[in-house]
Amino acid sequence: MKKLILLFGIMLGSASLFAQQDGSITYHIDIDGLDAQTKSLMQNLTMVMTFKGKQSRTDMDMGMVKISTITKDNITYSLMDYMGNKIKIPLTQEDVQKTKLNESDYTVDYTSKTKDIAGYPCNLAIIKTKSNDVFNIWYCNKLQLNACSQTPYSNLKGGCPMEFDMVKDGMRMKMQATKVDLGPVSDSAFIIPDGYQEISPSQLEQMLMMGGSMPSK
Repeated sequence: MKKLILLFGIMLGSASLFAQQDGSITYHIDIDGLDAQTKSLMQNLTMVMTFKGKQSRTDMDMGMVKISTITKDNITYSLMDYMGNKIKIPLTQEDVQKTKLNESDYTVDYTSKTKDIAGYPCNLAIIKTKSNDVFNIWYCNKLQLNACSQTPYSNLKGGCPMEFDMVKDGMRMKMQATKVDLGPVSDSAFIIPDGYQEISPSQLEQMLMMGGSMPSK
């Protein structure tokens, strides 16, 4: 569970999204490489990404762990409700950049393959790394919800990713868009809530190593 939480924290922490349209995308998530007990808790996972101008929000409910990110004013706040402990981790653009792969360590092949996802036409891009990992990303050029920076691949210049996967610590995650809603979004969606203790990314890892105990202030 600890590795899984860190994976989501890294993934959501990198969601500094800059959208030209307002709206939201709902993704279904499949995860391989989990132990049986954790896998039983990870059924029917969904993630919702919400956009308004340069503001964005991502929400995921994992049962006993709820993770959100809110990006505004060039800072991403990662919010986590973990076993009743409410914490927030501020991430600067420099912190977010550290979650990306080095651009020299992979290539992007834009193919001619297409398919529809959630009612939108998508094209396939194939990511190949120096370590021989291969990832498929299906993106839509008709959507101006530019979620490319939600992936760890800075070189990806396609449209809005509608299906993609990533690997971390032996776990593979696949996400596929199931619903797209375009329309007005309230500014209230991007308010940073009260009641969360602020910690650093290193303190979060220490907390998870301690089995969920809150770090000392």
